Amino acid sequence: MITSLSRTKATLKQWLRPLWLRAAPMRNALLLVRIYYYDYKRYRRHYATEVARKTGQNELASWILQDKHRIEKGLSFAQVKPNFGKIVLTRLLRNLQTYQQTYDKDSVYFWGVGAFVAYKEFHEQRQLQLDPWFLSLFAALPREDLKGVQALSVGIQKHQAQSFNTDEFKTFFESRASVRDFDKQKSVPEELLAAITTVAIKTPSVCNRQHWKLHVVSGDLKTKVLQLQNGNAGFGDDVPQVAIVTSSLKSFSLPAERVQAYTDGGMFAMAILLSAHAHGVSTCPLNWAASLKQDIEIRKLNILDDSEAVIMLIAMGYARDECMIANSPRKDVDDILTLHS
Repeated sequence: MITSLSRTKATLKQWLRPLWLRAAPMRNALLLVRIYYYDYKRYRRHYATEVARKTGQNELASWILQDKHRIEKGLSFAQVKPNFGKIVLTRLLRNLQTYQQTYDKDSVYFWGVGAFVAYKEFHEQRQLQLDPWFLSLFAALPREDLKGVQALSVGIQKHQAQSFNTDEFKTFFESRASVRDFDKQKSVPEELLAAITTVAIKTPSVCNRQHWKLHVVSGDLKTKVLQLQNGNAGFGDDVPQVAIVTSSLKSFSLPAERVQAYTDGGMFAMAILLSAHAHGVSTCPLNWAASLKQDIEIRKLNILDDSEAVIMLIAMGYARDECMIANSPRKDVDDILTLHS
């Protein structure tokens, strides 16, 4: 009886398998819709529109940083239009006043104030008359805030052409490799992690919003994180630390910016890899090609704010002396580079 039932199950499984495989495109299409809706809801819930929900610290900081950058960028053009940016500066002042009343005066506040200082100095140095609308906005700023070190760091400076040894850069860049054989007893010290991150913060971002976060986990928390990632089998147990690279969705204000978190976050992740390499730290980038369940589960670990989008993970530590790395041949440049005119 048992044997007959087993045969029946095997036959049924053999008969259903082709149908299951043929249905794969439909299943994937439905899953894609679910994932799209999940991502849509997260972005819709957190992105900072200009007229709504612009009272949180992250949302306000994002608007202050991008408007400050718009002024710096405008001042750096070859042909600067005098008294430009009325709408931007009006909004910047309003957000600065709300920010300092609610969250005090930190570096974000003073950088925003610095945009007004730089704007005024630019016009005065070139003997350009300032319009009354700007002078009215400028008068609303506390005099003592205009002289802070952080405020005075905003503005423009002469571009200095740099001369680097191309061969040395090529050697450095090509010498970085993904390590999958770590000394599990040797973690990266906190001060070195800070040094690595400090260099990477120079990474460009949309309107210089600097919306990335880097969460470094170890111990049992590291193990739980790696259990949710699909590419660390065979070496994950020996990884001493894992960095989670994220971007804050609160830093974006338009539907058109829906993928900017991943664009900027990917550049920041590459900067972390190169900075770690320069500091003698081994790394292995780990994809976050996560299912809905995996993305939901990592948020239950109380590491991330709900507004953070996971970009990727990075295994960090030090390679064992016996470590071997993959050769990973690269495509020819002609497969990558196309010139158009």
